[in-house]
Parts: sequence; C-alpha cells; structure tokens
Amino acid sequence: MKERKFVSFKRSIDHIIREEVIFLLLLLPLLILLFLPVFKDFRVIEYVYNFVSSIHKNYYEVVLSATSIYASFLIFHIQNQKEKEQNRENIEKEKLAQKKRYLEKKEERLASARPYFIVEKDKFSNQAKIKIFIEKDVPLENILVYEWSLDDPEDNIAFKNIDTKKSGDYIYDFSLTKLEMILVRCVTYFDEEIYFQYNVGDIRVHYRIVKSEEDREYSRSLGRKYLSDNLIELGEQYELDEQTEIYKENIYDSYEGKLAKRRFFSYRSKILIGDYHYKIYADNKNLIIIDIIEKEKIGEIFSKSINYLRTYPKDFSSEISVELLETIKKYLGDSWYTTCKKYHDPQYFKGNLKDAIFAEKWKSIFDAPVGSHEISNYIGDLVYYCQNNMDVDKFNEYLFRNLEVYLENCVEISESRRGFQNEEDTVYREIRSEIKRILSKTLI
Repeated sequence: MKERKFVSFKRSIDHIIREEVIFLLLLLPLLILLFLPVFKDFRVIEYVYNFVSSIHKNYYEVVLSATSIYASFLIFHIQNQKEKEQNRENIEKEKLAQKKRYLEKKEERLASARPYFIVEKDKFSNQAKIKIFIEKDVPLENILVYEWSLDDPEDNIAFKNIDTKKSGDYIYDFSLTKLEMILVRCVTYFDEEIYFQYNVGDIRVHYRIVKSEEDREYSRSLGRKYLSDNLIELGEQYELDEQTEIYKENIYDSYEGKLAKRRFFSYRSKILIGDYHYKIYADNKNLIIIDIIEKEKIGEIFSKSINYLRTYPKDFSSEISVELLETIKKYLGDSWYTTCKKYHDPQYFKGNLKDAIFAEKWKSIFDAPVGSHEISNYIGDLVYYCQNNMDVDKFNEYLFRNLEVYLENCVEISESRRGFQNEEDTVYREIRSEIKRILSKTLI
C-alpha cells in the first residue's frame, strides 16, 4: 500500500515538473524581451531591442498575449491536477477506513464467540476444573482435551472428547499431581480453531489459528503476538508457525512462558500429523474408514488399512483379516494396478520380528532390499498367522508394522496407468470399493 502511494505521488510530481519546464521555455522569449530595456545601454543589446521594438512590435504583442493565455491555462491545469490527486487520496483513505471498519466489526463478531478458559483449583484435594466463559450465549463444539503427566512417554497423545458446552459450564476435571500440561482444542460458532494451554507453573495461554492474510495483518495491527515470535527468540530450528496467534496469556516468568509455548508447538504438531490422526477420531470408526479410502495414493490406502487392523484387532475376525491381506496381495501382484519399488534399508523390519517363527525365517531375508516378491511371501505368512493367532491376547501388531511401512513407501499406481485419467479413476474406484467393503465388516 505504501509503495502504491509513493508511485502515485511521484508520478504527480513528475507531471507537474514537466508542465512547469514547458511553461518556462515558452516564457523565456517574453522574459528576454521584458528585460531588454534594462540592458539597452550595451550596443549589441540596444540594437536587438530597437530591432524587436520597432520592426517586430506586433510579434511582441502576440507573444505576450499567447504567453499570458498559456500561463493562465497552465495555472488552471496544475490546480486541477492537484485537486484530482487530492480526490484520489481522499478516495483511497475512505477505502482504507471502510476496510478497517469492516475488520473491526468482523473481529468483534468473532471475539463474541471466542471462549475464555479459567482453571479453578482446590488446594486441599490437589484437583482442578476447567470452566469456560463466552461473551454471547453460543455453544462451543468439537471440544477435545489432552492431558500430559510428567511420567507419560513423549509420544503419548491421550485425549477426551467433550460434549457441546455453553458459557459457564465446566468441561474437564484433572489432578494437579505430576501434571505437565492440559491442552483444550475446540472450534467456535464461527469456525475459529482455538487452543487453551494450562501448563505446570500455572501458565495459561489462549491461542487461535488465523487462516487469512487479511486477518493476520489486522491481528498484527492490534499488537497481538504470534507463536512464531517466541520460536524465533528461542532460536529453534522448527518450521515456524505463522498462523498461531496468542490472543491472551497469563505469564509471569518469560523463560517459563517460552518453554511452555515450545512444548505447545511440539505437542500440537504431533496431534495434527501422523498416526495420531486416528487416535483423535478413535470414537468414530466410520470416519476413520472414510479417511482411509480417500487417501490420494494407493500405497497410503493399503498402509492405513493395515494400521486400522493394528489399532483395532479385536474388531477383526480371522476371516476379515485374511480377506484384507489377500486383497492387498492381489493388487500388488497385478502390474495393471500397481508398481512396487524396493525397500532398500529393511533393517528396521528386523526389530519388529517379535515372533520366533517369523524371526527365524525373515531375519536373513531382511538383510537385502525387499521387493514385491518378498513382501508377497511375507503377506502369505501373515495370512497363516491370522488364521491361527487372531486372539487379541496373542495378536502381535509389530509383524504388521513391517507391511504397513512397505506399503506406504514402496507402492504406487501402475506406471502404465499414469497420465490416462479414465484408467487412473478406474484403479482408484476399484481399490477404494474393495477396501471399503472389507473394513466396513468390522463395524458390525
């Protein structure tokens, strides 16, 4: 915006300068004629003066008249240009004022549904409750509460799904003993994604995810801080988060505050990516199945299907497990549907051979790159395993992890189908239909 104003101003100045230069050039003959009498004592100048005044008197009068008219026109033109420029500036200022008023009203509307969380602590029982307040009486939906204790492993992402709440409601009870952090994630009535963090040391931070550049500029104009500001100060090597606004915080020690925000960034990244996606929707298996079949890559569809089996083995009968494995094996062996690469560093696979029979056979095989032939044989052994070990107490998910990793990294749509949209659509439609049909049996 500042650059556009500067360019417009510069153009206006350049135009005025050009006009004035032309005016001065036209005025120069008149100035010479006007000042000739002053210097007529000089012989040469006296000759010029007498020549112009006697012989070219009429020309003198015409030049004077024309110059006077042009001067009047130029003065009017310059004044008119200044008025136009002033009008443009006024219009631009009004546009900016209108935009500011629009953003102010938008912020006021969004803020009215934005929750404020408080933590009420009982010092005698060492228990605490989280309570919400909202300016307008609108519901708060899609509330997830994550709790971390100091004795939890780093990859723990346990959560609780909370029903819709209104202002004044309590949403969660927890113990202060060994607490590291409570993180509340929710969506407001106007679809803003909000986080509330309660950290050890009684640190409380409210965050919101700002989705548009316009809102981010306005947010910055209000003097609000962003999570990325703290990460820069810490000198962290994270991919900086430019969308997370800190719209309210209660921090007394700057170091503790920065440490808490660093932990928030770390945990939020884990929540939003990877296998934790399935844990977030653990109470809605229908949604998990839909998410699996909508993956954009063939390998991911197969891989996440195996992940679903590993996560919910009790929902899989021996027959369903075998059908899923044999279906995947069928597509891996058909070059019309898939292209399979080799997994060149299968040392990781050895660590997952937590079964004596598998370990004896496959440890030596996993010394070399694993291709479609080896993985098809591995699936064959898993089929036999499912036919004899689908009791939940005996089920060994590590064996299936090897297949999951291979499918995700090494299986793609057939090279001969690429670039032919109708054929690509046929491949995805058939595979998605098959996987959907099989996984849906686990919901009965």
